[in-house]
Amino acid sequence: MTLLDLTRSPSSTTTWVPVCNRLELEPLWGEAALVGGVQLALFLLPDGRVFAVSNLDPATGAAVLSRGIVGSRNVDGVQRATIASPLHKDVFDLETGRCYTSESLHLATWGVRESDGVIEVAQRTALVAASHGTSDDDGRRAVAALVDAVRTANPALDVLDSFVDVQQPDVPETLGTLEPGRAAVVVPLLLSAGYHVHVDLAEAAAEAERPVRVTGALGPDPRLATVLARRLHEAGLREGDRIVLAAAGSSDAGAVADCWTTGRLLAAELGREVSVSFISAAEPRVAEAVAAERAAHPGARVVVSTYLLAPATSPAWPPPRAPTSRPPLFSPPSTRPRASSSTSSRSCSGATSEHSAPPAPPPLHLPFPSAPPRAPTLPRRTTMTAAPPTTAPATAALGSGITRRPGRWIDGWDPEDPAQWEAEGRSVAGRNLRWSIFAEFLGFVVWQLWSVVVVQLPAAGFDFTTGEIFWLISMPSLVGATLRIPYTFMVPRFGGRNWTIVSAALLLIPSIGLALAVGNPETPFGVMLLIAALAGFGGGNFASSMANITFFYPHAQKGYALGLNAAGGNLGAAVAQLIVPIAITIGAAATVNLPLAGWIWVPLIVVAMIGAYKRMDNLSTAKADVAASLAALREPHLWILAVLYIGTFGSFIGFAGVFPKLIADTFPEYSTFAVGSATLTLAFLGALVGSLSRPYGGRLADRFGGAPVTIVAFIAMGAGIVGVVATLPLGSFWLFLLGFLVLFAAAGIGNGATYRMIPTVFALRARQSGSDGVGAQRKAAAALGLISAIGAYGGFVIPQLLGFSKTEFGDYTTALGWFVGAYAVMLAITAGVYLRLAATTGTRI
Repeated sequence: MTLLDLTRSPSSTTTWVPVCNRLELEPLWGEAALVGGVQLALFLLPDGRVFAVSNLDPATGAAVLSRGIVGSRNVDGVQRATIASPLHKDVFDLETGRCYTSESLHLATWGVRESDGVIEVAQRTALVAASHGTSDDDGRRAVAALVDAVRTANPALDVLDSFVDVQQPDVPETLGTLEPGRAAVVVPLLLSAGYHVHVDLAEAAAEAERPVRVTGALGPDPRLATVLARRLHEAGLREGDRIVLAAAGSSDAGAVADCWTTGRLLAAELGREVSVSFISAAEPRVAEAVAAERAAHPGARVVVSTYLLAPATSPAWPPPRAPTSRPPLFSPPSTRPRASSSTSSRSCSGATSEHSAPPAPPPLHLPFPSAPPRAPTLPRRTTMTAAPPTTAPATAALGSGITRRPGRWIDGWDPEDPAQWEAEGRSVAGRNLRWSIFAEFLGFVVWQLWSVVVVQLPAAGFDFTTGEIFWLISMPSLVGATLRIPYTFMVPRFGGRNWTIVSAALLLIPSIGLALAVGNPETPFGVMLLIAALAGFGGGNFASSMANITFFYPHAQKGYALGLNAAGGNLGAAVAQLIVPIAITIGAAATVNLPLAGWIWVPLIVVAMIGAYKRMDNLSTAKADVAASLAALREPHLWILAVLYIGTFGSFIGFAGVFPKLIADTFPEYSTFAVGSATLTLAFLGALVGSLSRPYGGRLADRFGGAPVTIVAFIAMGAGIVGVVATLPLGSFWLFLLGFLVLFAAAGIGNGATYRMIPTVFALRARQSGSDGVGAQRKAAAALGLISAIGAYGGFVIPQLLGFSKTEFGDYTTALGWFVGAYAVMLAITAGVYLRLAATTGTRI
């Protein structure tokens, strides 16, 4: 949106001003009125409609339109009301302001309504142009010319000057001159949003006794990059020149980030590398960046692209021995301003550097053209980039479209760009994926620690009831499932690398807490339950990890990358159940060293933090899609698919958590096996089989459709449980184990198949409605995170039902029967909804 765009239609803060009584208007005769210092012309048509337009003729500026001639014109078969200027006979549409005789002219229009016989006009919102202010005469003239250009382009526009520093009036004083209650829009005439936008202007708007809205800064904006490129070409840019973008600088991280984004836009506009530098307040400084470019490219000429609103006055500007383009929006007078001569006098002199580099090219003189740029339309910033630290490296390669900033932030990431992907995108994505898998793997380890620790609590001297034991098993899943929703939005908010460091660090709390708590049999159950709840941090990691990897990969490879990420994380549950029994018994002399269940993971968590810090990256292009999440929540199929995912993933995580306890209670003699001085449990096989089978579910769904595979998965899950219950009287542990492994394998396949259905169903719904609204892909992406969170509640429900069955009925078979019934219902839902939908639409779901 441009500054002029803000004036084309009434704002939501529009106030209605009484102008006259309807009886005072004569049909087809204009009536002049003054509203908020702006002259209007009101016209009553024979059909009773009233129009309000500017009384000023756009061609002459004369207040004559109230004496204009009302008529009509047939436009595409529709009669449109018109007004003709009495001076030049330009004809305008009374409703839209369009000029029928000249495309360059446009008439401002106002909203009109009638209230109890009184004609009211929508008072135009005042636009307050807030520039920084300067003591330099050239700078003052440049900013004044910019504002005047906008004011001249639309005489009806009420544009007021104001300043945030150095000059007067300031913004509060300017707002105070407006009529009481009149709305205003403050437009910062700044190239990036720093302290003045976030604090000074925000405070001025908050304290004003009127509706005030502050827009974004002018940059970054592709149109500014186009002007910057034009300025460089005007200055004589040639092949082989090195380019340094010179911005004013700010201590505000967001403002610095905006400048780096402009550098990326300029690089894309020119098709060559651009380095970013600052005159003050931020690093690198202009002179340092110029020197770095000369050192890296001996003999090449360095050209400085001026990213300032007006000529600067600073000891550090212009840079020595570097040709410099003029500011992008600066329109100099016909005579060359002082800045021109000073720039020319500081151009390259041909002297050699202190490193004895080859001589620099001859001086480049930069005359200012007399023709001003197209100034009436001011671009404004519409999006915020993620804020980096305030220091920056001396150079950053931008030619490939990727910009690296401090804190391992990457701007311009576009995995769908084949050139970028092949050049370095693939390696960057792969590196982030590997460390993401490792961190998520440890998250699942911590999430499932209590599933294997509770079996050893009696041996460590704890005396908890069956109900309390099942609460310790299920509480991590309850918290983890709940955390998955906010964790999904953490990556866009803080950056994938940053959040991976934080989320990994949070795993230290439940790991160390468990080690300390289980070392003392007197630890109260409430404390144990709290520490078990904190293990839910590990469950939340899945959502942020998956969200982060989504941003790194192109659409064609997202499924593969997310499958690896999910499977690698899920393996953590199996590894925890395999390693912990060995670690706590090896060398323990027939006892258990239970605190090691927590301590052994601490070094690995620290490694994950260091690895994320040194090897992972933040993407400024990662954005939280709240609108898509809200739209997805209103989609009935989200909730249907969530129920199915509770049946598949919920069964996997729920039975994985309770499997060691089920074995210990049903076949205590098989709960552990001696391996030398250590012990081993076979419970890990369930989580292992479920994790390894998940990718096959996705592959089968690609070939046969997610719905048929999910139906087969529910049948197999039910059959596995029926087999367990049927063979329990035989007392065979191996049949018991086989039945559960069938359940785990089917649950893993169902995970992949159900997950694969989600984007297909949302795309199909979009085609059926004929309009995708927020967008099928965006809603599907949001649904993936929400459904994964809801499905994880199965990890709480299944242990709780099993514990209830054991406490109330003395066995687990009652609850197992409930699960068979639940799978039958989910099977019926899948067949009744998605097989039928596939048949009626001819689409494989």
